[in-house]
Amino acid sequence: MSMCRRSVPDMQRLSMFNMIIGYNELLKAFFIAHDPSQLNRQGNDVGPQYLPIIFAHSAIQKQKSIYYINKLEDENVYDRPIATTV
Repeated sequence: MSMCRRSVPDMQRLSMFNMIIGYNELLKAFFIAHDPSQLNRQGNDVGPQYLPIIFAHSAIQKQKSIYYINKLEDENVYDRPIATTV
């Protein structure tokens, strides 16, 4: 199985990880790996390509993603509101 396609390598890699670890663990890793409260930027990198977004493959994944974001917001994990969209 090819791990990535040249047009969307990061999305392909995340799809591959979802086969190895569960979706809940994937969400946890996603929110640890970057600052989801930054809109269109990650650190010094700026632009629309840095939009924090989750592309759910099913209604269950969408529901879990929204639940996880709401949980992080309720626990005030970040100083600013989470900008990640689902």
